[in-house]
Amino acid sequence: TLFPLCDVPWGELESGSLLAPKYLQAIHAKKWERPMAWLPRIKVFRSNLQDMRGHAQIGANKRGTLMHKCLESLVYSGDIKNDVNRAIKDGIGSLPSNFQAADGMADFYDALTWFLELEGPFGGAKEWLRHGLKEHALSSSEGKMYRVDLLVNRPHFIREAGDTFELVAIDYKTGYQGELPNKENVEQIENYLHLLQEASQNNSLVKNVSKVVGLLIYLDRKEICIVEL
Repeated sequence: TLFPLCDVPWGELESGSLLAPKYLQAIHAKKWERPMAWLPRIKVFRSNLQDMRGHAQIGANKRGTLMHKCLESLVYSGDIKNDVNRAIKDGIGSLPSNFQAADGMADFYDALTWFLELEGPFGGAKEWLRHGLKEHALSSSEGKMYRVDLLVNRPHFIREAGDTFELVAIDYKTGYQGELPNKENVEQIENYLHLLQEASQNNSLVKNVSKVVGLLIYLDRKEICIVEL
């Protein structure tokens, strides 16, 4: 129980006599006020469960988050159907336990299958996932942190003659209407490419990189946009 100590003589406070009858009586008589009692006693809870009953009711941001969770788990084993099902299962596993996905994942399956079947550019999904680093962090000279959805370090033996792109920065996008690529998306991935070029002098992963390129992959639209500096 909380009650003000400012009116308690220091001697009694020091002696540990706070449970003396006169103080207990004051407490029970409610002659004290709860600290910050003037604040409204309203508790606001945000629940993600309200829009987690099939993706049709999920907001754009949460739907994008779910798709990214699926992509974080996605691998290429050659069995595309099984790979996609496993990735979706893992993605759903990151959501509240009572999420009902029975009627809401058909287009997730469709988009991820389309992605895994890509044979290009720059090697296609099979090579991207085999040689890529998921959620790779980048740091600017000012100390700001950024995260690339998939950074592909392409060894020379998988590149065709004349292909000088050693690093591919891939960013996944969901939703989006209108003309592609979206201007803000292009600026975002161009920033990643500049950071990769700057890092090429002192980072062993990208040391001596001659050229970098970005890919914006619009999963719902099933379109790929190449971004070069």
